[in-house]
Amino acid sequence: MNMTAIRKAFLSIGLYRQARTIYRHLSRSEMDEHKTDRKFYSQLLPKSGVLCFDVGANLGRVTEALLELGHKVVAFEPQPQWVREIKARCNSYK
Repeated sequence: MNMTAIRKAFLSIGLYRQARTIYRHLSRSEMDEHKTDRKFYSQLLPKSGVLCFDVGANLGRVTEALLELGHKVVAFEPQPQWVREIKARCNSYK
């Protein structure tokens, strides 16, 4: 089973975010990448609550990091196949 099929399966059963979190904790490179993103954006935007725009949000990696830091994010993604993943990844931060 390839990663695209696995991603679609978790999206369809509503467990994408939980699976993504587990995967991040099991994959050293994913965890390092996430920590790097959070560190970069926390230095760039030191106060929480800043309104940010993620234009071309793709999978929502930047959006997720900004939301975790307490910012408000408006994400734009022109490719409809990624919108569902962004929502699954980031909707709980409302």
